[in-house]
Amino acid sequence: MSEALRKELQIYEEKNACVFQVMGALKLLNIKVKSFVKRLEKVDPHDEKKQMELNKAFVYLDQEMKHFKKEYHMLKEHDILISSVETFTKNIDMLFTKGMEGEYTIVEMRKISVYIYRMIEVLLNDLQKWKH
Repeated sequence: MSEALRKELQIYEEKNACVFQVMGALKLLNIKVKSFVKRLEKVDPHDEKKQMELNKAFVYLDQEMKHFKKEYHMLKEHDILISSVETFTKNIDMLFTKGMEGEYTIVEMRKISVYIYRMIEVLLNDLQKWKH
């Protein structure tokens, strides 16, 4: 095997490992978001006590999304450009506009978390297509 071919194969393996790592992070995030959505489905939209409790948990989703942005930068470092992942990552900051201090309503949390859940499915699909 020539040196150029060996180097090309090594680059491909590194990119593939990076995609696997990002997919793993997305799958873990998907599990967390899905469980949060299930919790939200059981709560009355007007239950203020539960809303306060869920806001505390919602802060963790915000932190998880910020962590995913770091994972995304690995893709960029390896010149793996997938438009859906790039767009989603850019939109993360717009999802959590109230930050750590603001209180979200049950309806707002539901909209944001369902959007995240559905988008993760799209992203996983797009990453899977890239691998093939």
